[in-house]
Amino acid sequence: MAWFNPEKLVSLIRQFRLSTIEDALTAIAMVGIAFMMLITTADVAGRYLLNRAVPGSAEILTPLMAVIVLLCLASGQRIGVHVGIDLLEEHLKGRGRGFHILRFFNLIVPLALFALVTVSGWEVFREAHEGGFMLRGILRMPLAAFVIFVPLGSFLLCLRLIVQMSHEVRQMIRGRS
Repeated sequence: MAWFNPEKLVSLIRQFRLSTIEDALTAIAMVGIAFMMLITTADVAGRYLLNRAVPGSAEILTPLMAVIVLLCLASGQRIGVHVGIDLLEEHLKGRGRGFHILRFFNLIVPLALFALVTVSGWEVFREAHEGGFMLRGILRMPLAAFVIFVPLGSFLLCLRLIVQMSHEVRQMIRGRS
Protein backbone atom coordinates (compact mmCIF):
# COMPACT_ATOMS: atom_id res chain seq x y z
CA MET A 1 0.00 0.00 0.00
CA ALA A 2 2.03 2.92 -1.27
CA TRP A 3 -0.63 5.45 -0.28
CA PHE A 4 -0.45 4.53 3.44
CA ASN A 5 2.56 5.88 5.28
CA PRO A 6 2.48 5.07 9.01
CA GLU A 7 5.26 7.56 9.79
CA LYS A 8 3.19 10.39 8.30
CA LEU A 9 0.19 9.31 10.37
CA VAL A 10 2.22 9.26 13.57
CA SER A 11 3.79 12.66 12.85
CA LEU A 12 0.32 14.06 12.15
CA ILE A 13 -0.91 12.68 15.49
CA ARG A 14 2.07 14.22 17.28
CA GLN A 15 1.48 17.52 15.49
CA PHE A 16 -1.98 17.67 17.06
CA ARG A 17 -0.40 17.00 20.46
CA LEU A 18 -2.34 13.89 21.39
CA SER A 19 -1.06 14.02 24.96
CA THR A 20 -2.47 17.55 25.36
CA ILE A 21 -5.89 16.35 24.21
CA GLU A 22 -5.64 13.34 26.55
CA ASP A 23 -4.72 15.59 29.48
CA ALA A 24 -7.61 17.95 28.73
CA LEU A 25 -10.08 15.06 28.63
CA THR A 26 -8.63 13.69 31.87
CA ALA A 27 -9.15 17.11 33.48
CA ILE A 28 -12.76 17.08 32.28
CA ALA A 29 -13.12 13.58 33.78
CA MET A 30 -11.76 14.88 37.10
CA VAL A 31 -14.43 17.59 37.10
CA GLY A 32 -16.97 14.86 36.36
CA ILE A 33 -15.73 12.83 39.34
CA ALA A 34 -16.03 15.90 41.59
CA PHE A 35 -19.57 16.45 40.28
CA MET A 36 -20.41 12.78 40.96
CA MET A 37 -19.08 13.08 44.52
CA LEU A 38 -21.11 16.25 45.07
CA ILE A 39 -24.32 14.66 43.76
CA THR A 40 -23.74 11.46 45.75
CA THR A 41 -23.02 13.38 48.96
CA ALA A 42 -26.09 15.55 48.47
CA ASP A 43 -28.20 12.48 47.73
CA VAL A 44 -27.03 10.57 50.83
CA ALA A 45 -27.31 13.64 53.06
CA GLY A 46 -30.75 14.38 51.68
CA ARG A 47 -31.93 10.82 52.29
CA TYR A 48 -30.72 10.72 55.90
CA LEU A 49 -31.24 14.29 57.01
CA LEU A 50 -34.29 15.41 55.03
CA ASN A 51 -35.87 12.10 54.01
CA ARG A 52 -35.65 13.27 50.38
CA ALA A 53 -33.24 12.06 47.72
CA VAL A 54 -31.86 14.25 44.95
CA PRO A 55 -34.24 13.69 42.02
CA GLY A 56 -32.55 11.95 39.10
CA SER A 57 -29.24 11.35 40.86
CA ALA A 58 -29.00 7.70 39.78
CA GLU A 59 -30.02 8.67 36.25
CA ILE A 60 -27.14 11.10 35.86
CA LEU A 61 -24.50 9.15 37.82
CA THR A 62 -24.73 5.92 35.84
CA PRO A 63 -23.96 7.31 32.36
CA LEU A 64 -21.51 9.81 33.86
CA MET A 65 -19.39 6.93 35.19
CA ALA A 66 -19.10 5.51 31.70
CA VAL A 67 -18.18 8.92 30.28
CA ILE A 68 -15.41 9.34 32.86
CA VAL A 69 -13.90 5.95 32.04
CA LEU A 70 -14.03 6.59 28.29
CA LEU A 71 -12.42 10.02 28.63
CA CYS A 72 -9.43 8.51 30.46
CA LEU A 73 -8.73 5.48 28.24
CA ALA A 74 -6.03 7.06 26.08
CA SER A 75 -4.18 8.84 28.88
CA GLY A 76 -4.30 5.64 30.93
CA GLN A 77 -2.66 3.80 28.05
CA ARG A 78 -0.04 6.52 27.72
CA ILE A 79 1.05 6.36 31.35
CA GLY A 80 0.69 2.57 31.57
CA VAL A 81 -2.01 2.10 34.19
CA HIS A 82 -4.09 -0.45 32.28
CA VAL A 83 -4.01 -4.01 33.51
CA GLY A 84 -1.76 -6.18 31.39
CA ILE A 85 -0.02 -9.52 31.38
CA ASP A 86 3.68 -8.85 31.24
CA LEU A 87 5.18 -12.21 32.18
CA LEU A 88 6.71 -12.63 28.73
CA GLU A 89 7.66 -8.98 28.54
CA GLU A 90 9.58 -9.25 31.81
CA HIS A 91 11.34 -12.36 30.53
CA LEU A 92 12.29 -10.73 27.21
CA LYS A 93 13.17 -7.29 28.62
CA GLY A 94 16.67 -6.29 27.63
CA ARG A 95 16.86 -8.85 24.82
CA GLY A 96 16.48 -6.47 21.91
CA ARG A 97 14.07 -7.07 19.04
CA GLY A 98 12.12 -9.94 20.59
CA PHE A 99 10.87 -7.67 23.34
CA HIS A 100 9.65 -5.00 20.91
CA ILE A 101 8.10 -7.57 18.57
CA LEU A 102 6.09 -8.95 21.50
CA ARG A 103 5.05 -5.47 22.61
CA PHE A 104 4.02 -4.60 19.05
CA PHE A 105 1.78 -7.66 18.81
CA ASN A 106 0.38 -6.97 22.27
CA LEU A 107 -0.81 -3.61 20.92
CA ILE A 108 -2.47 -5.04 17.80
CA VAL A 109 -5.27 -6.82 19.67
CA PRO A 110 -6.52 -3.79 21.61
CA LEU A 111 -6.15 -1.64 18.50
CA ALA A 112 -8.36 -4.01 16.51
CA LEU A 113 -10.93 -4.27 19.32
CA PHE A 114 -11.14 -0.55 19.97
CA ALA A 115 -11.29 0.22 16.26
CA LEU A 116 -14.43 -1.94 16.20
CA VAL A 117 -15.75 -0.18 19.31
CA THR A 118 -15.10 3.18 17.62
CA VAL A 119 -16.99 2.24 14.45
CA SER A 120 -19.91 0.58 16.22
CA GLY A 121 -20.02 3.36 18.84
CA TRP A 122 -20.27 5.93 16.08
CA GLU A 123 -23.19 4.02 14.55
CA VAL A 124 -24.99 3.87 17.91
CA PHE A 125 -24.36 7.59 18.44
CA ARG A 126 -25.70 8.40 14.98
CA GLU A 127 -28.85 6.34 15.58
CA ALA A 128 -29.38 7.89 19.04
CA HIS A 129 -28.89 11.39 17.66
CA GLU A 130 -31.09 10.97 14.58
CA GLY A 131 -33.75 9.08 16.53
CA GLY A 132 -33.81 11.62 19.34
CA PHE A 133 -33.56 8.86 21.95
CA MET A 134 -33.75 9.99 25.56
CA LEU A 135 -32.61 8.43 28.83
CA ARG A 136 -35.45 7.07 30.93
CA GLY A 137 -36.52 8.78 34.11
CA ILE A 138 -37.45 12.22 35.25
CA LEU A 139 -34.50 14.06 33.72
CA ARG A 140 -35.17 12.92 30.13
CA MET A 141 -31.66 13.73 28.85
CA PRO A 142 -30.65 12.95 25.26
CA LEU A 143 -28.86 9.61 25.00
CA ALA A 144 -26.58 10.93 22.25
CA ALA A 145 -24.96 13.35 24.73
CA PHE A 146 -23.49 10.36 26.56
CA VAL A 147 -23.04 7.89 23.70
CA ILE A 148 -20.74 10.27 21.77
CA PHE A 149 -18.02 9.54 24.31
CA VAL A 150 -17.82 5.88 23.23
CA PRO A 151 -16.39 6.59 19.75
CA LEU A 152 -14.46 9.62 21.02
CA GLY A 153 -12.66 7.79 23.82
CA SER A 154 -12.10 4.69 21.71
CA PHE A 155 -10.74 6.70 18.78
CA LEU A 156 -8.26 8.53 21.00
CA LEU A 157 -7.15 5.19 22.46
CA CYS A 158 -6.62 3.89 18.91
CA LEU A 159 -4.47 6.92 18.12
CA ARG A 160 -2.43 6.34 21.29
CA LEU A 161 -1.97 2.65 20.38
CA ILE A 162 -0.78 3.63 16.89
CA VAL A 163 1.78 6.00 18.40
CA GLN A 164 3.01 3.27 20.75
CA MET A 165 3.15 0.73 17.91
CA SER A 166 5.25 3.11 15.82
CA HIS A 167 7.63 3.48 18.76
CA GLU A 168 7.96 -0.30 19.01
CA VAL A 169 8.63 -0.56 15.26
CA ARG A 170 11.36 2.07 15.52
CA GLN A 171 12.92 0.19 18.43
CA MET A 172 12.72 -3.10 16.48
CA ILE A 173 14.50 -1.50 13.55
CA ARG A 174 17.21 -0.08 15.81
CA GLY A 175 17.43 -3.36 17.76
CA ARG A 176 17.28 -1.60 21.12
CA SER A 177 15.78 -2.86 24.36
